[in-house]
Amino acid sequence: MRLLRIQSLWWLLIIVSHGLAITLLEVIGTYPQLSTLNTYINVTSNITSQLASANNFTFLAASNQAITSFTSNNPNVLTNDLLQATLQYSLLKGGYPTLSFSNVSQFVPTNLVNASYTNVTGGQVCDFFYL
Repeated sequence: MRLLRIQSLWWLLIIVSHGLAITLLEVIGTYPQLSTLNTYINVTSNITSQLASANNFTFLAASNQAITSFTSNNPNVLTNDLLQATLQYSLLKGGYPTLSFSNVSQFVPTNLVNASYTNVTGGQVCDFFYL
């Protein structure tokens, strides 16, 4: 899957160390444009726990506009399993500041390993580039 930088997708780069007091969940909660994402994240304790304990990552956060567009065009599709898989796919392993983006594709490992949503050995990767 190729991800393009579009207006309705917020890119959050959070590199968490053991000494850092703020979590990804706290950061997401501070952006009104991510309130729908914040609500979805807090649907199940499994998702909340996974994102709260993540470290050394880059998170691709969908804006309210992006989520509304998806759910309007795909009613009744967003199950808890799909939501969890989507959030795991959005959680990239390692820090990728915008300066590391180029017009050359990069294949970054994600936290998505659920075989129902990926058929890549060792987990799904995100192919992204910057335009």
